[in-house]
Parts: sequence; structure tokens; C-alpha cells
Amino acid sequence: MGDFIKEKRQNLNVVIFTLGKERFGVDVKNIREVLKIQEISPLPKMPPFIEGVINLRGHIIGVIDLRKLFELKKQVFDKETRIMIVRIKNALVGLIVDSVLEVTSIPEEAVEAAPPLVNLEVKNSFIKAVAKKDDKMVFILSLDLVLDEEELRHLVGIRRREGNA
Repeated sequence: MGDFIKEKRQNLNVVIFTLGKERFGVDVKNIREVLKIQEISPLPKMPPFIEGVINLRGHIIGVIDLRKLFELKKQVFDKETRIMIVRIKNALVGLIVDSVLEVTSIPEEAVEAAPPLVNLEVKNSFIKAVAKKDDKMVFILSLDLVLDEEELRHLVGIRRREGNA
């Protein structure tokens, strides 16, 4: 019984999503909720990857297009497009992804540290690990590294500015 509990603790619980043909995962602890794509209000003079804001039950949330942030080819939003509401350094942020596939548990033995050069168009510094799930690679992102301090200040500033309006 003790080995079973220990084994469960060592699993990595992630939400797996797609950007193009690549699969990415983030720790489920950082996910607040997943929404269907909805109207996003654009804001002037923002970095290009910030799509704008949404009103989530009275809370203004800044929304980032991960394709733009990762400098991937633009894709039209469709019925599979989702906004993942995540916590990054104590701020709530919306991340636009192509689709959300599943919430799953990946055994520790299927997870490896990210190699120095991953064959991706995405900046390697965002990727903290690589896992194998159903014979496919899943790149585990470190949300704390996705945005730098200045980019995060933009998003926190949006919430304050919109909240005071």
C-alpha cells in the first residue's frame, strides 16, 4: 500500500494542449479553468502577443496568444481553440491554445529533463521537461518562464487599469 501512494505522488499531473502539431503540458496545479474561445477586447499599445482582455465573472483577465508569444505561424481561431486561465507568478492570465486534449497523469519514469536543443520553433527556455505519452512527445512548460517580469507587469497593469475604470 505504501508503494502505491509513493508511486502516485511521483506522477506529473498535467493539462495537455496543442499548438500546431506539437503537444505541450502544464502542471494542473497552475490551471484555474479552460474556456471556449470568446470575444477578446483588444487594447492599444500592447506587445503583439497580448490579444487583449476578457471579463471573467467580473474579473478582467489579460489574454496572451501563445502562438504569437512563441513566434509560431498565425492560425485562425476555431471551435477547438481554448483559453486556459492559468496562474503565473501570482497573476491570472489567459493563454490561447489551439486545443486542450486532456488532463492526465504522467509517470515519473516517462519524464526527462529537456535536452539543451529541442527540435521546435518554440524558445527552448520555456520547456522544463519532455515526457512521452501514448507514444507522442509532450513538452512540459514552466509557466514562470513563459513571461518575463516586464511582460507580466503589462498584464497585471491591465487588470488594475480595467478594474479601476
